[in-house]
This record gives sequence, structure tokens and C-alpha cells, in this order.
Amino acid sequence: MGSRSLAICSRQPPASGTATVLRFAIASRLAVLSACLLSDALLPDHSPDESVLRPPPDLPRWLHAFARWDAARFLGIAERGYDSEESYAFFPLLPILMSVSALGLPLVTGLALAGLVITNACFVLSAWLLYRLGREVLHDDALALRAAQLFCLTPANVFMSSLYTESPFAACALGGLLLLRLNRANSAAAVFALGTGLRANGLLNCGFLAHHALLESLQAWQSWRRGQQDLNLGGLLFRSLAWALRCSLVVAPYLALQAYAAWRECRGEAVPTWCQQHLPNIYAHVQSTYWQVGPFRYWTLRQLPNFLLAGPALGLTFAAALQQLRHFSVEFRRALREPGVSSSLLSGAPQALQVALSSCPLLPHALHCGALAAFLLLCANVQVATRVLATASPLCHWFLASLLPVSDGPRHSEGHPAGVISTGPVRRLLWTYLVSWNVIGIVMHPNFLPWT
Repeated sequence: MGSRSLAICSRQPPASGTATVLRFAIASRLAVLSACLLSDALLPDHSPDESVLRPPPDLPRWLHAFARWDAARFLGIAERGYDSEESYAFFPLLPILMSVSALGLPLVTGLALAGLVITNACFVLSAWLLYRLGREVLHDDALALRAAQLFCLTPANVFMSSLYTESPFAACALGGLLLLRLNRANSAAAVFALGTGLRANGLLNCGFLAHHALLESLQAWQSWRRGQQDLNLGGLLFRSLAWALRCSLVVAPYLALQAYAAWRECRGEAVPTWCQQHLPNIYAHVQSTYWQVGPFRYWTLRQLPNFLLAGPALGLTFAAALQQLRHFSVEFRRALREPGVSSSLLSGAPQALQVALSSCPLLPHALHCGALAAFLLLCANVQVATRVLATASPLCHWFLASLLPVSDGPRHSEGHPAGVISTGPVRRLLWTYLVSWNVIGIVMHPNFLPWT
């Protein structure tokens, strides 16, 4: 199994593991919230460029620690709607949830408090979902528990408890993956769609639906080839249409925001240039114009510190993805040599592909987070890589947990990364990374200093 490349042998009773994860997640949120408040109270605020949106003037001072940078954007959208071109880079679901949940409280204060409850509750839910998903995929309770605990120590922790979409998106991504693993494809697509309502990279979750559809098609083809069932073209067409509709549901929130922006902004005499495109896309326009998103546009000497900050997260992600891609390559070549596999390339390759895909359940996660990391490295504001990758993929946490095992006891050797690089110095380096990024983030972000 592909999951064995990340597995260790010790076990944890499921009930005890669930309680441990929930206690750890709640304690971590209380610690992060308290540390942010203390940091903001003790240290003077930095004054960034005037173009950076400030917390609303009527927001109580003690809540300013959680309303910095993008958080101020979400507060502004929840309070006033989309009132500037730049605001369309921020998706509407979190502001909508904040507005609905803040009824009966003073406007801005209520919005901020509602947002904090939503994001921190979603973080606790995400930790539990990661543990539950890990048990389903890895078949190893100890590794699943370790990954969930390390998720609570993520270097992106300060964003998980602020008015950012990181925690809600993690809950949607992990929840959708768990539902898909449990063969509840319609529910998975609906939860993935909620994720797209939070962040644009939710679109990539269509890949998991496509992978599930591919496996289903390969299994049907094998059953027909072996004479176990007739080839039902009508049924195949219906299933293909169903998967296409599920992917359309995931894409729908993104398209809805573009349509809404075009309806609001592309009327009147002064029409923006992006409105004149064949398919107006304000999100792509804003990202390119205001945040230099595009191939190698961020690759300047001035941005070198941001590349260094994102380096550990990108390196761990690429290492995890490459490990699984190598494992899939081995399994595919092995399947081609199996006695029962046809020697004909036309019939043997699909058969071997089905065997290899079934043996490598982590492959779609590797393709997903590898592609996302490559985009962040080559085209985007690279400093956001730490928090984007921490919330988009469980593979990063599973891989890190395999490098920081519970004990030095026996492990499955085949493909296990710890058997190759997880030496004592490497573990100390990884712990230093986790602790230092947490501490620096809690000092920097609440005091309006630039961070990842």
C-alpha cells in the first residue's frame, strides 16, 4: 500500500485518539489567541505602507491583533460589501458567515468576534478531520494522531486563529476528502464547493473528484474485460455526467464571484479594462495588477527574504510529493510485470494503472500539493506558501509526522522517509522550524509586521 510509505507500527485506541486531538486543538487555540493578545499589548505596532488597509476605527483596541492585513479586508467586506477593485481578491463566504453570525452585536465588534469564533472552531474541526482522514487513508492511528497534533503546531498558526480563511478552508478541504474517501461523492463536492467560496485554490479539489472518477472507470473497464459485467455505455455516460456536474459545483462559487463583479463593475461609462475581455475575470486582473501574480514576476532580489521564509514549507511539500510519485512509479512498473496483466500495451497499461492507483492512495494528494507548491514558487506571492500549503493538503502533515515519529521503534521500511533522512539533527532542525515560525509569527503578525 502507498500509505505504508508514511506509516509507523505503534497504535492508538481511536476513542483515546479523538479525545487527545480535540484537547490538543482547543489548548493550542487558547494558547495562540492569548499569545497574540499579549504580543499586541506589549509591543508597539509597526506602521505599514498607507496602501495597506487598517482595522476599522470603531473596532475595540484589544481586537486589533486579529484584524491585521487580509483580516481587515474580510471585515470590510462583511461590513460594506465589495467597495474596491482589490477587495475582489477575497472570496465572500467568510464575510457572509461573519455577517450572519454577528446579528444582535455592535456591528464591527460583532463581526470580529463572530469571525474569531468561526475560524477557531473550524480549526478544531480541521484537526479532528485530519485525524479521521489519516486513520482512513493511512490505516495507522498513531501516525494519524501525530499528524493532527503537528497540525496544531503548524508554522502558519497565527493565521489559523485570526480573521483569515485558512481554518475554514482546511475544514472544507479535509471534510471533502474524508467524504470522498467514504464514497459520499455528492456531499464531498458540496463541501469542496464551500471551500471554493473561501479561496480560489479550492478549484484544485476538482482533481480529487477526477481521480475518483478515473478509478471508478478503470474498475468498470476491468470488470467488463474479465466478463464479470456487460459494458453499459448508458451507465458510463450517466456516471461521467454526474462527475462533471460535481466538478461544476466546485467551480460554481468562483464563477459566481466573477459574474457578480462583472454585473457591478462593467456598467456605466468608465468601464475597467478587464471588463473588455471576452470572459471578464476580475480575480485574475486583481492578482496580476496588485499582487504581481504571474510566471517569475516575483523572482527579484528584493523578494529573496520571502523565498527564504517559504523555503521550508516548499521543500517539505516537494519532498512529500516526490516520494509518492516515486512510489507510484515503482508500483506501476511492478504491476506491468504481474502474471495476470496482459502483455498488450493497450489492455495491459490500464490494468496496471488500476493496480498502481489502488496501491498508492496518496498519489492524488502528491499531485495536488506538488502542483500547488510549484505555482506558489513560480507564479504567486511566495510568502503565502506556508499558510496555503498547511491548509490545502493533508499530505504535508502526514509527511512531517513520519519525520517526527512518536518513538524510534520499528517502522515499515519500504519507502519510509524517516529511514532515509529523519536523523536526530534533521528532527531537531524540524522542531526548530516549527517552534521558531510559531513564535516569530505571533510577534510579527499581531503587530502589523509583514509575515508569511
